[in-house]
Amino acid sequence: MKILKAQNALLTNWEVAEILRDEGDEYAGTDATARNRKPPSNLKDVMTGASLYLARPSQPFNTPTATYTPAAIAGPISLVARLSPKYKLTKAEYIMLLNVRPVNLIEFEMVVDEAGARFAESEQWEILEVLKEVLGLMYEKPPEAQANGKK
Repeated sequence: MKILKAQNALLTNWEVAEILRDEGDEYAGTDATARNRKPPSNLKDVMTGASLYLARPSQPFNTPTATYTPAAIAGPISLVARLSPKYKLTKAEYIMLLNVRPVNLIEFEMVVDEAGARFAESEQWEILEVLKEVLGLMYEKPPEAQANGKK
């Protein structure tokens, strides 16, 4: 088997969750075709596992995709549209900002390469504020968990 055209697009967790939902609808017959098909067993297992991973905060830096909206990902009020005129971030950094959704400077510096050298502290806080405005407030962690760095 020879790969003719490789898939090389970078996707956010939300976009992957949307693709999984669309695939599930296609096999369930609830899409535009209204065909009910039986999915291969291994595909069903992969889709279930990936959907569960993307739907709940199972990891310290995993944001549930249910908290996102299509407008936050693409469009005139998306994160890229709001940040790109003022800040030079790479596509991978935008995707990491959407996927990880940092809430403080430590998490921000883990996501953005050389954030301390590229942005002043006030600019880093501005980016975090725009992130909060575009994506909304993330689920709240208990205060003692925030102090310990846990969920």
